[in-house]
Amino acid sequence: MDQNKKIDIALFIVGLAITYIGVFFLIDLVWVGAEYLFEGAVHTSKVDGYICALLSYHIVKDIMRLDREVSKKHG
Repeated sequence: MDQNKKIDIALFIVGLAITYIGVFFLIDLVWVGAEYLFEGAVHTSKVDGYICALLSYHIVKDIMRLDREVSKKHG
């Protein structure tokens, strides 16, 4: 494997991680805001974090799939 391929893979992984963290924080903030709005208080639990992580994973997976499809059409 040449050096450019390794750099491309590393940049893809870094981009994937940044996207996941950003989506995770957005979902978490929306979740906390909705909980405060409807219940008047925020009660966090491990289940909330687990659901947030799963939602983030599926959203990022769809984003990456869409990115591959778009890059095939225009690349």
